[in-house]
Amino acid sequence: MININSNIFDLKVNNSAKLFYVYLQHTKALEKSNAHYADYFEVSTMTITNWLKELTDKKLINITYNLNKRKIKINE
Repeated sequence: MININSNIFDLKVNNSAKLFYVYLQHTKALEKSNAHYADYFEVSTMTITNWLKELTDKKLINITYNLNKRKIKINE
């Protein structure tokens, strides 16, 4: 069973970004590159960048960097 943060449905976030958020929650694929996500969703890397920004702006995720490695953390 997927435990989805129900607040995401109330926020003004692009529906595709919501789907991406659910994907991140479900797969725990939080250290992949934008190119990996873009290939999976069949979108551009810029689209992934925009989705990540939307989710970060709404405080649904937090992104940190350590030695040029990105780590996405889902805010519960």
